[in-house]
Amino acid sequence: MACDLLTLVDTFVRCPYNQNRRFQTDGFDKDTREAAGETSRVGREETERRGGDRAARQGEATEGVRALAKRDEDATERLLAAAREEFFEKGYEAASLCAIAERAGSSKGAIYVRYPDKAALYEAVVGPVIEELYARMERCFDDFGQMDPAMQRTEMNAYADRGIGWMVDFLYDHFAEFKILVCGGKEDLYQRFMHRMVELDSATTYRYIEAVGNDAVTSGRLTPEIMHMINTACFTGIFEVVAHDMGREEAHAYVERLCLFYRAGWNTIFYPDYDVSAGVPKPPSDPAAADELKRLVEARGGSP
Repeated sequence: MACDLLTLVDTFVRCPYNQNRRFQTDGFDKDTREAAGETSRVGREETERRGGDRAARQGEATEGVRALAKRDEDATERLLAAAREEFFEKGYEAASLCAIAERAGSSKGAIYVRYPDKAALYEAVVGPVIEELYARMERCFDDFGQMDPAMQRTEMNAYADRGIGWMVDFLYDHFAEFKILVCGGKEDLYQRFMHRMVELDSATTYRYIEAVGNDAVTSGRLTPEIMHMINTACFTGIFEVVAHDMGREEAHAYVERLCLFYRAGWNTIFYPDYDVSAGVPKPPSDPAAADELKRLVEARGGSP
């Protein structure tokens, strides 16, 4: 019986049909593995391709955003340049947003996308130079305050002269903006600007007085009201060079003379024994010179 069973098994194994089936199965497994490997390779390549396409699309999108930003920046600059011209020629009140858009080769809608109204556009024109002037003056005053008190006392006039000279040059480097601010702008913005400048100068003066131990404040010779009036008058006078369209060199000479005038006045506050009349020339003794002086006074309406 056992022999018969072994014979049956051997016969089954040796059967050509079964041997061929086994070979087919082995081949199938090999083909399956190869196909799976090929699928994996193709999948990896496809993933890499898609990743490359995605990176390329992202790069194109980034470049597109940059291009749009550049075009938007250019359009904004054209609008600001057009607004500067319009405000300079016509002043704030008479300036027209439609005219500004036409100057810029744009539309009124393009203005409203960037600025809610004419006031905001006006501030965008003059605001940057105002802030730069204020910031640089603030740094200048802070640098002065870092000096030791003895140096502050001896260097105050020379330091102030250099600062004022720089300020005049800055006004003329940005003449259009300051002309718009002083003569053709919104009165409230000009007043806010002047108030900030006066407050900055006043704070610096108080620090100087404290540093050098001057008694101008404690004695009552200098009050907040007097300080405000003096500094307001001085800054208003400086900006007159813009209002009257003086040339740069003429403006320097004018402001230098103005500062000498105010410096003499400050000396009466800082130094109670300061002799105002010291150095004042006597009236001319020559009759011809006296007549000429009288003629000049009368020609100016009684003002020397």
